[in-house]
Amino acid sequence: MRDSNKEFVNVVDASIDQLQDGFQDWINTVAANAPAGSDAFLSSFKTVYGSALQGFEQFRAASTEALAAAEKTAEQAIESVQGQIAQVQKAATPASCSRKAA
Repeated sequence: MRDSNKEFVNVVDASIDQLQDGFQDWINTVAANAPAGSDAFLSSFKTVYGSALQGFEQFRAASTEALAAAEKTAEQAIESVQGQIAQVQKAATPASCSRKAA
């Protein structure tokens, strides 16, 4: 599970990086080809772009935290089941020995 979580985080990171790079290239193209007098529009456009990038970063952080929490919960569940199995095996061992002796 841990490996699949790391793989998912890597895919999310790569996708976000790719989107950010694509947005940055697009912004640079728009800015380079903008008509004279469109500075106010470009400024507001870049502000919107900055907000979008923050959204991507927030998604990246939230997905990483969610996967870490899921991994921890799964590990705790596995440990609990393993503990219960060990208790059942321990309880069953003396009973099976006493039946063999009879």
